[in-house]
Amino acid sequence: MIVSQPREMLWAWMNQRVPTLPWSEDFRAIGLVRDDCLVAVAGYNAFCGRTCNMHAAVDDASKITREFVRAAFSYAFEELGLVAVLAWMDSSKEKSLLIDLKAGFSKVYSIPGATLNGDELVLIQMNRGDCRWLRKGLKNEQPRHSPNT
Repeated sequence: MIVSQPREMLWAWMNQRVPTLPWSEDFRAIGLVRDDCLVAVAGYNAFCGRTCNMHAAVDDASKITREFVRAAFSYAFEELGLVAVLAWMDSSKEKSLLIDLKAGFSKVYSIPGATLNGDELVLIQMNRGDCRWLRKGLKNEQPRHSPNT
């Protein structure tokens, strides 16, 4: 089951796994519940125009479904009407970065030595038009929800 409320609980779950993600009033999220337990959260914040930062936290990758991945991008591009999502990655998190690049993100910028441990900080981006996770025919629909609601 995929849930989007309560957003404070979804943030708290994510923040336990990604402690660098501070609470923000514009935070939105969806979570994947399996066997009555939250196992993954996709979060969105720092909205700027029709973009935002996207975050993900997963307890057990084997429990992630294609449905959840589709829902994460559908929420961003179809529900919120974004044209792109961005994510900042620590280059030392090689496995996570490779998963994101395989999912369709592209590396757009990097800052050498910018992470807390001195590694490269990488900005990745997924554009709506390049997102293969959206259902056909829906890429150009108008948003159903505002990020401010």
